[in-house]
Amino acid sequence: MAVEIRPPRSAEWPACRMLLPRAFGRNRAPEVLLALDEDQTTNPRITGAVAYQRRARQIGILDLRVVKTHRRKGVGSRLLQNLAGEQAVISTFTDVLANPDAEPFLTANGFERQGRMFVVEADLERMLEGMTRLRDRLVSSGRVPSSARLVTPAEAPMEEVIRLFDKFIMAERCLRPEFFRASFSSARFDQSSVILMVDGRVGGLLMVEWLRDIHRAEVPARVVVPEYRGGWANVLMMATALERGRAAGITRVRFESLEDNADTLSLARRFQADTIHILDRFLRQVRTDDGVL
Repeated sequence: MAVEIRPPRSAEWPACRMLLPRAFGRNRAPEVLLALDEDQTTNPRITGAVAYQRRARQIGILDLRVVKTHRRKGVGSRLLQNLAGEQAVISTFTDVLANPDAEPFLTANGFERQGRMFVVEADLERMLEGMTRLRDRLVSSGRVPSSARLVTPAEAPMEEVIRLFDKFIMAERCLRPEFFRASFSSARFDQSSVILMVDGRVGGLLMVEWLRDIHRAEVPARVVVPEYRGGWANVLMMATALERGRAAGITRVRFESLEDNADTLSLARRFQADTIHILDRFLRQVRTDDGVL
């Protein structure tokens, strides 16, 4: 099948949004490449598309779709070949549960799996009962510093919060920082999220969004500085966030964990959380005569 690969024309952007819905609705529109069936000369049909964002010599694929009638015909590989031709490192996430065919496709196109993230969901009341009991025990033991206090993002020093987020979240997940920097100042995160302050400095953050219409809280980011990990800090933030969520009518909590985060995975098992997504990160390196860039 003859395939043309090119950026979309003005009249084709609505089709891009329909084919790649998860790539839109961000702070900036993605770049898109379309695949068109050149065998239909009078009115070439869109057979696939890839949405991505570029940063220096790195490209992050946000979504890639091939229409059902044209799958297994090399359309997806042609789209990836055009991205690879830009001599950039290419990364992407794929949901193993929703797209079991993604891994063999990416592997066949030169990608290697670099890490895994679990998205799990648990009952709020079950979590709150356990966290409240643990928090009360930690407070009564005297392990929580007297200078520790919990504030909303609006009350926290935002530059310090962003530095913490960039260092411990961005470096691990390879996301674009502007997506989350805008979110911290959004009103929808202010009353639900928790910032830990100790001796006037940011010691941790728990970013939470309430989806009131479905009574669910989502936790896109959770960080505790190294000196407070494995103890009272995380418990203090989570117990407070869960109390706020219950008062707001939230009944379920969805959060993420990298595969090497033993504490969070143990927490998910403890509260009998359901696994919603398993997200694998894949990377395709640029290879030159001298090696890998």
